[in-house]
Amino acid sequence: KKESLLLKYKDISGNDITEKIDVESAKEVIKLCQFWAKKFDYIVGNPPYIGFGNKIDKRYIEKNYDCFMGKSDLFIAFIELALNKLKVGGSCGYIFPITFLNHPNNENIRIKILNDAKLKYIVNLGEKIFEDVRKNTMILVFDKDKSNCDYICRTKDVSKLKMLESKIIELRDPQN
Repeated sequence: KKESLLLKYKDISGNDITEKIDVESAKEVIKLCQFWAKKFDYIVGNPPYIGFGNKIDKRYIEKNYDCFMGKSDLFIAFIELALNKLKVGGSCGYIFPITFLNHPNNENIRIKILNDAKLKYIVNLGEKIFEDVRKNTMILVFDKDKSNCDYICRTKDVSKLKMLESKIIELRDPQN
């Protein structure tokens, strides 16, 4: 007979759950907990920029992420999580909608970044960076570093390059 253990935890809605798991599964849970307890030198990603399909997810985000407000997009929680999971001096680079820069619901996370991090790069990528995404996107790179408030953030607008590239292709291929 396989040995089983009781695993007690709270699910995403905050409900207490108890379930029996085998020893191998318990080892996997321990490994995952050890991994997620770590701080990281680098975080790079393309967090989801979507609304919420169900109220459970939104309640969880509102409860666990201070910067989430109103109808914030899910990527705001990922930025806050990155700030929390980076080592001091660690770097994060994310690609997400450019509305981050001016949407009122993103104000809290912008303030948190200015208070807790050092902006390094803001790059405007424009639209249609991904085939199935119609939003204008940007890249934001920051370091978790509060030591120096006086710094320079480099900005770049590469949104026009895609149009230029398509014009060059048209010139090279007169059949289009």
